[in-house]
Amino acid sequence: MRIALLSLLFALLGAGCVSMPKSLEAPNVSSVTPNIVRDGAGAGVGEQVRWGGSVLEVKPAVTETCITILSHPLDASARPILTDATFGRFLACGQGFYDPAVYAKDRSVTVLGHVEGTVDGVVDGAPYRFPRLRIESLHLWPIVVYTGPPYYYWGAPYWWYGPGWGPYWYGPTWGPYWYGPGPYWW
Repeated sequence: MRIALLSLLFALLGAGCVSMPKSLEAPNVSSVTPNIVRDGAGAGVGEQVRWGGSVLEVKPAVTETCITILSHPLDASARPILTDATFGRFLACGQGFYDPAVYAKDRSVTVLGHVEGTVDGVVDGAPYRFPRLRIESLHLWPIVVYTGPPYYYWGAPYWWYGPGWGPYWYGPTWGPYWYGPGPYWW
């Protein structure tokens, strides 16, 4: 009983930690994906969608900037899940200037916008049909760096240093202090 209550408490606390950025919240977001828009003739045009992925290229122009994004599935907080699963590439275009140094290659972004249709382009010499999305909101996700636990290991425990040298205050030792010979035995 106690374990069940604790697990329920941790589940509720953990569920509260997942939240979507306010700029990406929308009441009626379509579930259409970039590959459906690319393959279907006019499928999803005009619908509001939330797509995300990795930035491949940023092309600023005079009045708008278009960002080529490799689409990935989104988690509960609308953050792209960087796996091998992909829905293809899409263009996210918005008014103004999006700095290519900020929206650099391989950064994770999520876009809320309306599907405008498709644009024919080229990927490594092969023709490709890009779904085009008009940006309403663009969220650049922070880079997450895993550092691991603190590193406090200073070597073997004080009583064992194996054949060779121990810490500088003991000199040469051959095993635990209760085994012989060592300089502290003489």
